[in-house]
Amino acid sequence: MPDIVTTAQTPPTEWSSQGNPLGTAPTFTVDAVPTFSGTVTHSGTTAFSGQVTLGGAIVTSTPAAAQDISGNGQTITLPTAGITKEITAGAARTGTIITAGTVDGQLLILFNSSAAANSVTMAAAGTSNVADGTSCVIPGLRGVMFAWDSGASRWFQLGTPT
Repeated sequence: MPDIVTTAQTPPTEWSSQGNPLGTAPTFTVDAVPTFSGTVTHSGTTAFSGQVTLGGAIVTSTPAAAQDISGNGQTITLPTAGITKEITAGAARTGTIITAGTVDGQLLILFNSSAAANSVTMAAAGTSNVADGTSCVIPGLRGVMFAWDSGASRWFQLGTPT
């Protein structure tokens, strides 16, 4: 396993749980932003506090509370951490807008946890920031992934709602 190197410290790459009363590996605190290169191989569980960014996309988080789309023409805000956002709707909604992305290649997963009939339909592309515009419909009990294209200033739907 390659060393993890930061400007603050170099934690060991192997350890033994012998002598640890809880039988677990020690916890390392890294004060600087670690940079990895090459292949990093890990087996087991790693817990992060905060966020992890790969190529500009935040890839891990604890999802925030669901955003209720309580009327037509409302704006879905971006998650404050991570890439997932739960939305709910008490009825079918139209004219929905997604806040513009902040980084080229940024990922966003929206999942509609409402009843199957309570779909959320985007507004026209120029209004909604979604390339497919009104063709982008997220049915209840389905989710969809988007990628932000800063050149086009649009969210592009990756696949169909699943």
